[in-house]
Order: sequence, then structure tokens, then C-alpha cells
Amino acid sequence: MPASDNSRGSILIAALVMTLLTGTLVGLYLKTVVSELTHTHRYTLSLAAVNLAEAGLEYALEASLWSGWDGWTTTATGLQTRREKDDFTDITTTTASQTRALRVYLQSQAGQPDIIISEGTISLANGLSVTRQVGIEVETTSQRFWVNAILGRDELEFAGNQSYLDSFSSANFDPVANPGLSVEDYYNDLRLAAPDTILGHDFVNGNAAVASLAVTIGAIEIGNADIYGSLATGAPQGTNINSMVGPNGSLYNEESEYGVNLGGKDSVDESYISYEFYAELPLPDAPVVNNPIQTDPGSVIGSPNTSSAYQFTDLSVPNNTTRTVEGNVKILVDDDLDVDGTLIINGDVTLVIADQVQLSGEISIANTGSLEVFVGGDVDIGGNGVVNLNKPESFLIYSTSNELEDTIVRIRGNSVFSGAVYAPNSEIEVRGGAEVFGALVGNSIEFTGNVAFHYDEVLSSKSSSWTEQSAQIIGWREILPTVNMDQLMANGYSW
Repeated sequence: MPASDNSRGSILIAALVMTLLTGTLVGLYLKTVVSELTHTHRYTLSLAAVNLAEAGLEYALEASLWSGWDGWTTTATGLQTRREKDDFTDITTTTASQTRALRVYLQSQAGQPDIIISEGTISLANGLSVTRQVGIEVETTSQRFWVNAILGRDELEFAGNQSYLDSFSSANFDPVANPGLSVEDYYNDLRLAAPDTILGHDFVNGNAAVASLAVTIGAIEIGNADIYGSLATGAPQGTNINSMVGPNGSLYNEESEYGVNLGGKDSVDESYISYEFYAELPLPDAPVVNNPIQTDPGSVIGSPNTSSAYQFTDLSVPNNTTRTVEGNVKILVDDDLDVDGTLIINGDVTLVIADQVQLSGEISIANTGSLEVFVGGDVDIGGNGVVNLNKPESFLIYSTSNELEDTIVRIRGNSVFSGAVYAPNSEIEVRGGAEVFGALVGNSIEFTGNVAFHYDEVLSSKSSSWTEQSAQIIGWREILPTVNMDQLMANGYSW
């Protein structure tokens, strides 16, 4: 064979080898690309399955708190109640290319957190299917609105002469065992036992949290007030807060260190300022008063150890007169409550007042009594005010006004106010030498004159009779390995 033929043959063989090698490499590359695309697709579907499962958790929480269990399968096994649902047609879909399926299980038992497990599955027409399961532990409680000493939807202003705010706890205050001891006396005993703060103030605890939802820092004016606690604002991180504190004002905490965070003319510990604060402030629902007695019973309303209900067009206590409420009583007032004399509360009493409260006389709450007031109009507490011989949590005012700044709650005069106010749409004014033991929530809150405010830390866990339930998630996990959802109703789940 000529040499040129051998050369051509070698070239053809080399070309064939290169073609085969290139084809193999291309095939491997394409296989790798397809594998990577499959993994990427599976990862994307996996994230979508987790999102679908988490939507199932939301459905279970919504059913538990508000809508109920219509459409759920329910069984009671021993101490547990178990529920399951797999029909969520509003968020699951079936198309030509994809099917989305959701199953949710909830397990509840008295004294233990609820357990919710949700399974999301996404299946494709090509046979690819991804399932993910997530679970949560949930504690359900009534909503709490006095976790802050003072909370305003909008403006907070401490005007006039110097005011001060601190905190204490009434947990060990026993007005029944110590009938002559007022909450003011109890606080003063705590104050005398506490050392002076690093700025020389005579305070008890530094948990007076002041908060505003307003996003502009100018909505908060601390002025010359001394706040022994913290500040939360809806303003964004980094907002300049220097202008809100006057030359004789302060904001610090019992953990603040002189010379580190405080010193010289600087009396603001910025480590106790938080930003972008938000809270829900729903409107109170006044309780329904069923089948009330419409005949005025005279000077004594109700009977000891008895439940009863009454309805008045106006409820008044004229000057130099006394009316007493006994027992567990609900009172519906179509117009105003006007107290010029003395109204004594000897039981657990609820007042539902359509219009305003005018108090120039005195409401006296016995050391075993309590008073909840739901009011649609203004509240004006002056004169002798409210003498609460029980703890601050035993006197609660709720404003049901649904118009912003349409109503006002005034606490004025040289009196002691022991209680809590929740008035999310109202203006709250505390004036002229008043001393407050409790907590305030309003649309705007203004202190004028020398006001001493002592937040009762017990109120942070106080729930209200009218509030809906709220859920606190105390545990979250992805369920790995996955559990058989068919067996949960029979076997339950241990977290």
C-alpha cells in the first residue's frame, strides 16, 4: 500500500476516535446538564412543597383560633383530640402538567401545646414528585395589650414640668390579707427598699417600656421626663433621636452603665431604643348584656354571690349619695354614667356605656372587687377619681370608639389612678400631679405637669375578656424522616 494511503487511513482513524471522544464528552455533558436541571427542578419543587406545607399550618391556626373545624375529620383518643383535613381546593390545583396536594394534622391536649403537621406534595406529569412535611408546636393564649407601660398609635408627649416613669410588680401585693395597705403604700415600700439608680433617681424597676407606632421620630417628645425603661419607635433604624429628649430628661435602664452608655450631659442609653416597632391594636368588642332588668333597683344593684344584669337609660349617682353594686353584675347604660357621689363596687362588675363617663365623685372598688368599663364616648376622671383597693389589674377601661381622636380619656387632678386603659382610637391625657399605677394604650398620649407613672409588670400577662385568641409558635421543624399521615389519627405524634 502506498505511503499516502497509510497516511489517509491514519487520519481517518484519528478523526473517528476524536469524533467518538467528542460525542462521548458531549453525551456526558448533556447528561450532566440534564441531571443538574433535574436537581435544580427538584430543588425548586422542594421549596414550593415547603411553602405549600406552611400554608397548611396557617389554615390549621386559622381554624383553631377563629373559623372552627367544619370540613375537618375529628376523633378523640384518650386525652387527645386529633383532627385531619386533605381538602384545600382553594390553594391546591391540578393542571395538565402539575398536581398540588396538601394534608394537615392537628393534635391538641389540655395543658400541652398543640402540634400541627402539614404535608405538601407537588407532582409533575413526567413522574417527578416531591413531598415535604413541616411541624410546629403552638401555645394559644388570649391577646395581651399591656406588654408595654405606654403604647401610642401616634404621638407620645411628656410636656410641662418633669414627669417620671418606672415599673414595679403587684404579684405579691395581697389586698385581702393586708386590707389597710394600698397599692401606693406597697409601691412606696418597694421604692424605699430599692437603691438609687446611677443617675440618682428613686425608682423601683427599669421595665417601663414606652412605645409608639409612629414612623417619624418627631411624634415622640420625652421632654424633661425621666424614663427608667426602654423606648420603641416605628421609625426606621438609624433615625436621629437626639431632639426628642430635653436637657433634664433621661432614658435608661437598670442595666445601663455610667461612663459607658451614660455620663456627662448624655442621659440617653441608646442600647434601650428599638426601631421599626409594630403592634396590632384591634377595636374592643363590648360584651352582650342578655335579658337585663330594666327596673331601677335603687341604692343597691345586684346581690352578693349572684349573677344579674341591668339596663339603664342613664346611670347617675348624685352628690352626697351612695350606690352599691353587689355580686357578678353586667350593667348596660344607653347614654351616660355620671358619678358625683360615691359608687361602690363590691363584686365583679362590667359596665357597658354607650356614651360618656363623667366622674367628679368617686368610684370605690373593694379589695375583692373588679370593674371593667366599655365606653363609647369620653371618659373624664377627676375629683376623688377611682379608689381601687384591689390590684391595678382589677380596674380596666376599654374605649370602643371606632373614630380616630373622636374621643378622649382624661385622668386629672392630684389623685391616684390604679388601673389600665385600652383606648386605641382615643386621645389620653394625664394631667396635673396624677400618680398612675398600671398601663395605658391610646392613639395619642400626653402627660402634662408632674406625673408619676408606675407600670405594673403583672399587666404584661393580663388577657382581656373580649379578645380573640392568639397563637405563639414555640417550636418549628421539618419532619425528617417523613411520617405516615394516614397513621397520625390512630397513633398521634410525639414532638
